[in-house]
Amino acid sequence: MVLPEHATDVPVGPRACRKKTTYLVREIGSEISDLLVKLEDGGEADLRTFLSETYTEAFVVLHEGKVVYERYLNGMTADTSHQMMSVTKSFAGLLALLASSEGLLSKKIWLPDGCSN
Repeated sequence: MVLPEHATDVPVGPRACRKKTTYLVREIGSEISDLLVKLEDGGEADLRTFLSETYTEAFVVLHEGKVVYERYLNGMTADTSHQMMSVTKSFAGLLALLASSEGLLSKKIWLPDGCSN
């Protein structure tokens, strides 16, 4: 078995098993922007400032299956592909483990083989 080198090579979303794209319900709350984040120097910054000063490009908070906060910076949008590099393996492994523990993914089936129907 040869594993894909990049996340863009993994068949997910509409290109894999799903018949349609799933859109998450958005219940955006602006109060999250005012949350204080403790900084390494002992100071504090509100979340909006922290995200800007740490060169964050996208920040999304999900709660109970709903998007409750999202912020895109540095030219990014909800539809912009983000180059994740090596963190892709961590996310893919975590999601596969969660799906397997919930009985949604068999450890014995290679994903593309399991999507033939």
